[in-house]
Amino acid sequence: MPTLRISPGDRFGKLTVISLLDVRDSRRQCLWRCKCDCGAETTVAARLLRAGFTRSCGCYQKELLASRQRNEAIRRRAMDSTPEPHSISGARWIRLTRGQFASVDESDYERINKYSYIADLVKGKFRARRYSYETGRKNRKTVDMSHDVIGVEVGTEPDHIDGNSLNNRRGNLRPSTHQQNSCNKPRTKANTSGFKGVSLHKNSGLWRARIRVDEREVCLGYFTTAEEAAHVYDLAAIKYHGEFACLNFPAETYRETSETSESTSLDKILSAPPTPQRQTQPSLWPEKDLE
Repeated sequence: MPTLRISPGDRFGKLTVISLLDVRDSRRQCLWRCKCDCGAETTVAARLLRAGFTRSCGCYQKELLASRQRNEAIRRRAMDSTPEPHSISGARWIRLTRGQFASVDESDYERINKYSYIADLVKGKFRARRYSYETGRKNRKTVDMSHDVIGVEVGTEPDHIDGNSLNNRRGNLRPSTHQQNSCNKPRTKANTSGFKGVSLHKNSGLWRARIRVDEREVCLGYFTTAEEAAHVYDLAAIKYHGEFACLNFPAETYRETSETSESTSLDKILSAPPTPQRQTQPSLWPEKDLE
């Protein structure tokens, strides 16, 4: 069978042959410089062009994967008969897997809905995520819906203000560092006190309040009740975490109290002498504090 001759101007799929290169591949085959219909240039071995193995710069594979992803999204949505939640003014619902829905603004709906998102269960909470195949199917990446909505810069990540990871409206998202995002997380399932930042000190039988500041754990004191320790934690979170503070009690509680009394100052609470409500720390546990 005669060998197919290749010359500049020939078409192979989406590739147009431009010129022959002076170098050869590992099999001593000729290399041709080709231009794809998408505008990108690539180098292809002559044997791959003749056999039809390479017919684009790689964009065709990406388009094929995106098309399969869209078809999979349509198939999943058709199989899921879960009715949509109640309508929200200015927002639209996007159907996920496992009968879950995520909300986005109407202005972002057409752009976000073209992807196929799944409901990924992470630490007891559902997150809207999709797979990205831009670097190939073997090196797929996981992308959160919140990233697609507002975009992120290097070193930042979206933070859900209300703590609902399925509420991806722009008014509920804000850029943050990983440390700031961690400050806005509620108490974990392993918590036994019922309050964030509060735990029982078994040796003394008192409730201990602790908070993390600049990747350091700071002990706020020991208290006879968990509620008293939770209030102290909230005041410390307001001071050190600012708008990213996740409180145990409504923020209005501390606004109203600060207007009527000066005793709610965190500095005064921490510098106050030991009382039945705030006990001294056991000597076996040296207290950590900010310098």
